Amino acid sequence: MAFLKPALVISVSLLLPAADTGPGATESLLPVGVQAPLIAKMLTYDRALPQRAGDTIHFAVVFQQDFPESRELALDLLRTFAHPAFANIGNLPVVFHKIMYEDSEQLRAELREHGVHIIYLAPLRAADPALLIRSARFAGAATVTPLRAYVREGAALGVILREGRPHLLVNMKAARLQGMDLSAQLLKLAEIIES
Repeated sequence: MAFLKPALVISVSLLLPAADTGPGATESLLPVGVQAPLIAKMLTYDRALPQRAGDTIHFAVVFQQDFPESRELALDLLRTFAHPAFANIGNLPVVFHKIMYEDSEQLRAELREHGVHIIYLAPLRAADPALLIRSARFAGAATVTPLRAYVREGAALGVILREGRPHLLVNMKAARLQGMDLSAQLLKLAEIIES
């Protein structure tokens, strides 16, 4: 039996059913094993990240414990990010945090407590993404998500599944408000979303 190199066995790809992102929303998610390296690469194009982060990047994965699709996606993403290939983004070490979302006040408190610079917003049920994104901005953190709807609501970056292929999204207004300075190289590769 042949064994795969550890770098190739990052995660079992997981396509989740459509997430509840609002009335009538249907959106399939990009497999976690594809999302993670794309997110890490996209963040290297944020020229302001080293200044915001200082010595260490704090990256939080926000999800709902009682929403199975949200919880499983978040835990799979955290398992994937635990691989040594994701120990650094650019030249900075990364510490990953898991935050179970309850309400905006609790989220703000945990973001401040951990000094979070980047927030991954998993699909959430019965939660207003705009409130979460405002909490992130209040905490001085930039946002990334696997949902186009959340990018339209004000998340800065998106990694989505479109026509069976990975697709990058950038909400320029949100990125600026969240303190990002994205290079033209990333902007050439991404679809620009207006919020």
